[in-house]
Amino acid sequence: MQKTIIKTAIITLCAVLIACAITFGGLSVFAPTVMGNFYSEMGKDEKAFGFYEKAYKKEQNEENFVKLINSAIAMEDDEKLIKYFSDYEEKNYSLEEDYLAFIVGKYCVAQVKANNVDQAFSTAIRYSDGYNAQNPIRYLIAYGLETKNKLYLTNLLSQLTDFKSTNYNSLSAESKERIDQDVANLTTYCEEN
Repeated sequence: MQKTIIKTAIITLCAVLIACAITFGGLSVFAPTVMGNFYSEMGKDEKAFGFYEKAYKKEQNEENFVKLINSAIAMEDDEKLIKYFSDYEEKNYSLEEDYLAFIVGKYCVAQVKANNVDQAFSTAIRYSDGYNAQNPIRYLIAYGLETKNKLYLTNLLSQLTDFKSTNYNSLSAESKERIDQDVANLTTYCEEN
């Protein structure tokens, strides 16, 4: 009797483990976004990215793109962010303005880290319509101040000054105040350091 109970328990446990493995494997193949969400919730960003990447390659849509980009940002993987950001420019997904400014800012900083400073600034300018508070140029300024790279900040100040002289009249009063403050802060920083 006791052997039968133990045997039944072992068989039941094996059946449950096999069912879990089949479910896990099936979700990995047929619903990679679900697995990406699972790993993302657990804080396993690299695993989540792998599943989001698989989902995005399977079906290139805005929802999968956002999950993929968020995962690359969470992993702080600049290479992957640079690789997949070009899809946004190609497909022109309709992203919320603040979110777009956020990912463009992160993309521009990733470009700077990859020594593509000119491309980073030209991208930031392209997406700097109106010089709003969530402006990609401001991400570049914040990165420069964080790294305390005077050469980079001096170059950035020069490009920002050019941008200001070209676009100043088209900016709102609030944006003019913001760009004036950024230029003044950068000028002060570059002179003092």
